[in-house]
Amino acid sequence: MKLLLRMNLADNIPKNIFTMHIGKDQKIRKGDLLLEIDLKEYRKYAENIDIALIITNSEDYLGILPVFSDKTDFGDLLITTIVSESI
Repeated sequence: MKLLLRMNLADNIPKNIFTMHIGKDQKIRKGDLLLEIDLKEYRKYAENIDIALIITNSEDYLGILPVFSDKTDFGDLLITTIVSESI
């Protein structure tokens, strides 16, 4: 699966409160930590954060289903994929 992680941030938010744990073209596995945000520090500058997780090769899957939740935590399931036998 190829993912694009996009965050919409206000200009006043310092970048040092984010820790990215993956790099471009890095292979990831289920349960891998992608990004950490110091929420206590972040909330000094803004209330909400918009993060989009975009699957750029969705045509390779029969289905991609979101898992809806009011709050997510490390290890939470975000999506379920339906793969064909040829993948």
